[in-house]
Amino acid sequence: MATTAYLRISTDKQDERSQGATCEKLAAELGIKIDHTIRETQSGGVAWQERALATWLDAAHPGDILLLSEISRIARSITGIMSFLEAAAIRRVNVHCASPRFAVDGSIQSSVLVFAFGLAAQIERDLIRSRTRAALAERKAAGVRLGRPPGQPTRSKLDQHADAIRTMLGARVSHAAIGRTFGASRQTVCAWVHAHKHIEEI
Repeated sequence: MATTAYLRISTDKQDERSQGATCEKLAAELGIKIDHTIRETQSGGVAWQERALATWLDAAHPGDILLLSEISRIARSITGIMSFLEAAAIRRVNVHCASPRFAVDGSIQSSVLVFAFGLAAQIERDLIRSRTRAALAERKAAGVRLGRPPGQPTRSKLDQHADAIRTMLGARVSHAAIGRTFGASRQTVCAWVHAHKHIEEI
C-alpha cells in the first residue's frame, strides 16, 4: 500500500508549500506517511483524465491512498469530481481530502458521500443541458442558422450537436463532460474538436 499526495499548483511556490503542508498534516492525523508526491502545474479546467491524476489512477493498486489538500484539486465541477471518485472506488483506492474533510475508503459513510456527489453531478448535467438549450434558443431567435452547413455529410454522431458543443466549449465545459452529455467518450470528443478547430475560434 502506497500513499501519494497530489498537488495541483500554480506557479506560486507559496501555494505549493501550503498544499504540501496540508497533506503532511492530514497524513499525520491518519497515522500514515507520504511515499510519493505528485506536483502538477495545470488548470483545474483541464479534465482529470488528461492530467497526472489519470496516470496515478491507472498505476494504483487496491488499498493505495491519495491525499488532497482540498477537493478543488480534482476538478472545478461536481461532475468532474464525481467521475474521479467513481473511478477511484472502482479501483478500490482510498481518497482522503483535508478541505472539506472526507474520505472515500469503502465505508458506509463514504458510500453515502459518493451517492450525494452523484446526485449533485446529475443536477449539474441537467443544468448544463438547460443552459445549452436556452443558449441555442437565443441564437435561433437572433436568426443564427443552426446545424451543419447544407450538403455537409455526417461523419460523427457529434456533428448533429455542433451548436450545443460550441456553446459548451464557450462555457469551458470539459471534453469529458461534453462526452457524457452526448454519449461519447472523451477521446471521441477530443478528436471531433480537433477536426473542427474553427468551433473554438467562433
